[in-house]
Amino acid sequence: MSTSSNTTIEFDVNHNGEFKPNPLTYQHGSLLNIHVLQMNFEDMVSYLKWKIPRQFITPYYMLPPNYALSGMKQIKNDYETNVMYDNAKVARKLRFFVSHTPIDLSTVLIPNNGSLKESLAALDGEAILEEQMLALMHRFADRFTDRRIEINNLMVLHDHPLIDYA
Repeated sequence: MSTSSNTTIEFDVNHNGEFKPNPLTYQHGSLLNIHVLQMNFEDMVSYLKWKIPRQFITPYYMLPPNYALSGMKQIKNDYETNVMYDNAKVARKLRFFVSHTPIDLSTVLIPNNGSLKESLAALDGEAILEEQMLALMHRFADRFTDRRIEINNLMVLHDHPLIDYA
């Protein structure tokens, strides 16, 4: 195993599950927490094959900070492995996924041609949009709840005699 630094990097490895599209989720899997030194792509795959009992096809990792599955990147070579380690050094921990069956995730993956800064900028834009949508949904839910209370109060009102205190 070739290493380029003595610091270990933490990964939460999701395995024994499967990706489901629309919305993209990873279901029925197990979680393995590992601390490893930086290594090349082949050594990383060999290590994971030793740690994970079931054969896998493709490794992926998620970019921080919000860890949305839409922030995943596929790892295919040493360059992408080094970019992943650079991300891990900044984030201190990464979530890692392995695919045990062939699945085309090309429409949801972040392209592997950008730098860490570009990848995080794209993810930050998505996170902002997600937060805006969530805020709108909460406002709608609050309005709906307020109106339901008003309607319930009006429905109860017809059972009570009105008292005139004039």
